[in-house]
Amino acid sequence: MEFLVQMDIRFGDENPEFIRALLESEALAAKPYLESGEFTRAWRSWGTHEGDHGHVALWTAPSYLWVRDRYDSFPLVRGGYTSLPQITELMHNPNDPGPHPLHMADAPFPLTFENLRAYLIRYGTRSGVTNEGLTAELVTGVTIHNHPRSGRASEIHFMVFGQKVAEIGPLVASEGDEVAPRYIDLLVEWDGKPVHHEMWKNRILADNGLLFNDYESAKAAPRTRHVLASNP
Repeated sequence: MEFLVQMDIRFGDENPEFIRALLESEALAAKPYLESGEFTRAWRSWGTHEGDHGHVALWTAPSYLWVRDRYDSFPLVRGGYTSLPQITELMHNPNDPGPHPLHMADAPFPLTFENLRAYLIRYGTRSGVTNEGLTAELVTGVTIHNHPRSGRASEIHFMVFGQKVAEIGPLVASEGDEVAPRYIDLLVEWDGKPVHHEMWKNRILADNGLLFNDYESAKAAPRTRHVLASNP
């Protein structure tokens, strides 16, 4: 379910340094929900960010109380710097034209294993993270990496704002590798948090020809390879 949240933020006579510290702590508290995709969008309806202003946000969450509990834990609400959040559940409208293209998962090429591997080899750099090999950024906030020293060396991990969304394997299994051919796993949970990012999941499925209503249809359908004309 989606919820629209509206409230006013007023800092009174607080000095600018204190306000900046408050806003930084607010951003830190909101970060896990931004990374999970639950805190979908945020806007100002009036005022300036480091002064009094109106807060409008879109959340994807299981319930009204879930959203309210998150706001009750945020520093600005706990400190009494906000009005009571108005939380409105947004219901389906049959005339909804769908998301604007700017808000859709936009990648520079089809997200198949072949394309991702070619991109990683060409543009990837050593990440410095334990057990990771190469890391490359596809678009802002979206990265891919591999784990060459693991038992799943051929697998590519697809990350959105630091949260793993998918694990994508090759067309053919490699000797000694635990990854099955044509393996694609879209994660429901990562690091104890739900993984939403449905637009990116659907983009991965579509680019790999895997959008089917049931398993039998998917198994019976011919496989199509969306490969770049040349390496990225």
